Amino acid sequence: MKNRWFLHYNKPESRRRGHAVMTLHFKDVCHMVRNIVVNTPCESHERTAQPRCVIRGWATNVAIKNGVATIN
Repeated sequence: MKNRWFLHYNKPESRRRGHAVMTLHFKDVCHMVRNIVVNTPCESHERTAQPRCVIRGWATNVAIKNGVATIN
């Protein structure tokens, strides 16, 4: 079964850590990662609330290893 995922740049966390951090949301869990590999179709989506623009798609699983999220 596929579940919706979306990601966005996390400016406050990026400032705290001193490098770019993206937030990946999948199955009601928020993952903070440095890099993302997307192996599924995705699209941008504009929202009225923050974050204003997200990248989203559908996936069967997400694997995270060493700060790299792989979306399948």
